[in-house]
Amino acid sequence: MKKKVIYICIGILFFLVITYSIINYGEIVMVVKNFPNTTFRNILEMIDFLITPLLFIVTIMGLKEITVAKEISEVNAKREAFKLSAEQCIYYFENIIPKLDDIDKCFKENKITSIGEVKIKSTSEGIKASVKLDVSRCPEEIFRDITYVLNVIEGFSLYFISGVADERVAFSSVGRTYVNSMEMLLPIICSVQGSGYENVFKLYLLWKDRIDKQEALNQKIKLDKKMQEECFVTTKTIGF
Repeated sequence: MKKKVIYICIGILFFLVITYSIINYGEIVMVVKNFPNTTFRNILEMIDFLITPLLFIVTIMGLKEITVAKEISEVNAKREAFKLSAEQCIYYFENIIPKLDDIDKCFKENKITSIGEVKIKSTSEGIKASVKLDVSRCPEEIFRDITYVLNVIEGFSLYFISGVADERVAFSSVGRTYVNSMEMLLPIICSVQGSGYENVFKLYLLWKDRIDKQEALNQKIKLDKKMQEECFVTTKTIGF
């Protein structure tokens, strides 16, 4: 952070020096021409001759320092995003997954295979979800657990949707687990659409779409490989 401030100050200083020199360039030339001492006037003329390339060099150096400072800042930002992603993944494994396991256990004990149906479609106004919620077989205490864990997951998801943490790093670690868990709770998530769990829903859509594309690509690769293998199969004719 200190280096970044120093580089910015250097850049501002170079800019001020250049601006001042340009503004007072005409006055410097007049002083040189009217100076009575020939030797000293020659020195001033030489300085006047050198000032333009020197200012150019100083400007290039200043711009280079600013560019380096920007690159360092970007690298540090990425490093922090990766670090935060790793921390959030650890938090997900240690704190969120046990809560989701408890909910899943409660569902199995009460023989609940679904709590509703969700249809997601893309419209001109964005992604819309229509929900049919069926919680008639759910015990009341399970809603407290679901509400609690979804609030925690909302905070987790916010880091990645806001861009503070790198979601691609997290996806490789918890992406599929996250999507599978949220699909079971999706009817509740979508039933409050617009008033809560927006980041949970956005991260679910992002990672679900990526998983679907990866699976489609894998299927295509397998199909292409199978077709290539079939091309090498030849039929032997029976000779006489």
